[in-house]
Amino acid sequence: MERFMLRLFSYKVHKVTLQTWAEIYTKQWDYYADCHNLHNFTEQENISMRKFTTDSYTRFRQIYDIVDALALNFESH
Repeated sequence: MERFMLRLFSYKVHKVTLQTWAEIYTKQWDYYADCHNLHNFTEQENISMRKFTTDSYTRFRQIYDIVDALALNFESH
Protein backbone atom coordinates (compact mmCIF):
# COMPACT_ATOMS: atom_id res chain seq x y z
CA MET A 1 0.00 0.00 0.00
CA GLU A 2 2.85 2.40 0.80
CA ARG A 3 4.43 1.80 -2.60
CA PHE A 4 1.09 2.41 -4.27
CA MET A 5 0.65 5.72 -2.44
CA LEU A 6 4.17 6.83 -3.29
CA ARG A 7 3.65 6.06 -6.97
CA LEU A 8 0.21 7.64 -6.97
CA PHE A 9 1.46 10.98 -5.66
CA SER A 10 4.87 10.76 -7.42
CA TYR A 11 6.81 11.20 -4.21
CA LYS A 12 10.54 11.14 -4.47
CA VAL A 13 12.08 9.33 -1.50
CA HIS A 14 15.77 9.57 -0.76
CA LYS A 15 17.97 8.04 1.89
CA VAL A 16 19.13 10.14 4.78
CA THR A 17 22.93 10.16 4.64
CA LEU A 18 25.61 11.10 7.13
CA GLN A 19 26.01 14.39 5.28
CA THR A 20 22.32 15.11 5.78
CA TRP A 21 22.72 14.62 9.53
CA ALA A 22 25.83 16.81 9.53
CA GLU A 23 23.86 19.60 7.85
CA ILE A 24 20.99 19.25 10.30
CA TYR A 25 23.26 19.35 13.36
CA THR A 26 25.39 22.24 12.11
CA LYS A 27 22.27 24.29 11.44
CA GLN A 28 20.99 23.45 14.92
CA TRP A 29 24.35 24.41 16.42
CA ASP A 30 24.26 27.83 14.74
CA TYR A 31 20.71 28.41 15.94
CA TYR A 32 21.64 27.35 19.50
CA ALA A 33 24.77 29.53 19.53
CA ASP A 34 22.79 32.54 18.31
CA CYS A 35 19.91 32.05 20.75
CA HIS A 36 22.16 31.61 23.78
CA ASN A 37 24.66 34.25 22.69
CA LEU A 38 27.59 31.83 22.90
CA HIS A 39 29.66 34.05 20.60
CA ASN A 40 30.42 36.38 23.51
CA PHE A 41 31.96 33.59 25.60
CA THR A 42 34.68 32.58 23.16
CA GLU A 43 37.89 34.17 22.00
CA GLN A 44 36.90 33.88 18.33
CA GLU A 45 33.61 35.79 18.71
CA ASN A 46 32.13 33.65 15.96
CA ILE A 47 31.62 29.96 16.58
CA SER A 48 29.15 29.37 13.76
CA MET A 49 29.57 26.63 11.21
CA ARG A 50 27.32 27.81 8.41
CA LYS A 51 28.08 31.51 8.10
CA PHE A 52 29.94 32.98 5.13
CA THR A 53 33.28 33.45 6.86
CA THR A 54 36.61 31.68 6.51
CA ASP A 55 36.60 30.38 10.10
CA SER A 56 33.05 29.13 9.78
CA TYR A 57 33.81 27.35 6.52
CA THR A 58 36.92 25.76 8.02
CA ARG A 59 34.89 24.34 10.93
CA PHE A 60 32.20 23.12 8.55
CA ARG A 61 34.78 21.34 6.36
CA GLN A 62 36.36 19.73 9.43
CA ILE A 63 32.98 18.29 10.39
CA TYR A 64 32.53 16.94 6.88
CA ASP A 65 36.03 15.43 6.93
CA ILE A 66 35.16 13.57 10.12
CA VAL A 67 31.85 12.39 8.66
CA ASP A 68 33.61 11.18 5.50
CA ALA A 69 36.22 9.33 7.56
CA LEU A 70 33.45 7.63 9.56
CA ALA A 71 31.66 6.62 6.38
CA LEU A 72 34.84 5.07 4.96
CA ASN A 73 35.73 3.19 8.15
CA PHE A 74 32.87 0.75 8.68
CA GLU A 75 34.41 -0.69 11.83
CA SER A 76 33.89 2.62 13.63
CA HIS A 77 30.09 2.37 13.43
